[in-house]
Amino acid sequence: MILSVWPTMNCEMVKFTIPNDDIVLFAGTLAYQVQVEVLTTSNEPLLTNLSVSEPSTECRTYDRLRTIGGFEYETDLWTSHVWAFSIIAPLLGGVVVYILLFMLAKRMYGEPCKRPVGTKWLIGCLLLSTSVCQGLVLMIVDSSICHNNPVLQFLEGNNNTEGGATMADMFNPDCQLAKGYYVQIAATVLWAVAGLCEILIQDPYHTSPHQQEGGKRGKEEQSWAYPQIKSLMSGLSSGLSSKEEEA
Repeated sequence: MILSVWPTMNCEMVKFTIPNDDIVLFAGTLAYQVQVEVLTTSNEPLLTNLSVSEPSTECRTYDRLRTIGGFEYETDLWTSHVWAFSIIAPLLGGVVVYILLFMLAKRMYGEPCKRPVGTKWLIGCLLLSTSVCQGLVLMIVDSSICHNNPVLQFLEGNNNTEGGATMADMFNPDCQLAKGYYVQIAATVLWAVAGLCEILIQDPYHTSPHQQEGGKRGKEEQSWAYPQIKSLMSGLSSGLSSKEEEA
């Protein structure tokens, strides 16, 4: 669950670098981050236009670009899908985790722990659906976040440098994978493994302490009653045989 939420809240899914410079533009599904190790006269104008005054800043949403200068960035269909699935996956995963914790609590308080096959299939399918939604977030490499990032659009449309070039031209045009992308892959695989385990592996036989105590007491009662019943049955059989002899 943590691996599912972290990439959505974090802004280090992909990154853009500037050759021979310390500035790195990290981009996530919903936010971006500009990191720079040393402020110099060459990179200061770029950071000033992005309203970055510190060597390392926190994640900032793309909507913040609108507040800087009323800039309206463009997105494609893939970006809309990435935004949607990056929210759906953690929500769906949270629902499944809540259901599993609820069922675990019922087991701890002596409720029957044998779950119907339909319940196992339902939970397994929900886990697999979460894995699919998590995996679809990986489409970020095919979206405009990677190929026409809103931050680069902002730098291209509003900030020119000498010679007619824009500040966006300072960055490499192709994005690179960052650590958040690999966390997404790990979350996708783990959700899928959990779903398959839920469907394919049967629940182990288990009885609660209350049920164990009841079974133990029942066995004790049976061990005490058996000799009594045996002696009673032998008495009845001997009485019937004596009556037959008299007859």
